[in-house]
Amino acid sequence: MNVKLKESDIGIMIRCAENGLDQTQTADVLNVSPATISRNAKRFGIKFKTVKDKTCDKCGVDSCVCKTAETVGVDDREVQKSEQTQLEAAIRRNPRAWAVDKKKHRKELAIAAIQKETRKEVIDEIVWGWHVLEFELEMAKLGKRPALPMQIKTPNKQQMQKEKARLLKISEDRRHHIISFFEIGKDYTVPELKNMMGDDNMGMNASVISGLMNGLVQMGRLKKYRLEYQKNKPDYWLYYLPNQTPKERTHD
Repeated sequence: MNVKLKESDIGIMIRCAENGLDQTQTADVLNVSPATISRNAKRFGIKFKTVKDKTCDKCGVDSCVCKTAETVGVDDREVQKSEQTQLEAAIRRNPRAWAVDKKKHRKELAIAAIQKETRKEVIDEIVWGWHVLEFELEMAKLGKRPALPMQIKTPNKQQMQKEKARLLKISEDRRHHIISFFEIGKDYTVPELKNMMGDDNMGMNASVISGLMNGLVQMGRLKKYRLEYQKNKPDYWLYYLPNQTPKERTHD
């Protein structure tokens, strides 16, 4: 049975081919058979790496990170340009400003790992992992998958502390605002207190008011009780200021 691929799947096939994956590896990514990849590759003119193209002695892939390692070492112009860029960055008092190409940095790490290995199966794993990582990062940039953890920026600790302090201040201001409506000898339910606030509710709905009042009870700044259950009567908690006896009342 022929499997029909969507336009997004065809785009993934193109990205896989550009990143050096063969048809079998692309089939694993899309969770389809290699025959489906081969048929659609012929239909849309997508060229994948084949056995004839695998000329690298270490990993068996043409234009891979292994082959790039040789060209980086002999390109004098590239080395000179890199040294000049590092010098300019040092002048700007930012010695790591030259390392802005993260993809190049990841490739250099892969090259260094490959040069330390002699076992072919380990080298294959490093190369495969590099290709898959670059592919997933590209898909995340296109919005076809969630961002990887390495793409998520860690929030600044100082900003987090400031935001936490701001939210705590808002909560405390809301607690003071709620307590300001209480009078000695009177108790209120959440709906009654919400109606008393009217438009002066500081952006609080009944759910937020209820949560803050329960928090005030746990802090000992309010107390609450509930009347005996009566059929067809609201069964609300009644809140009152501490150090006083609960007032007997019913809800009409």
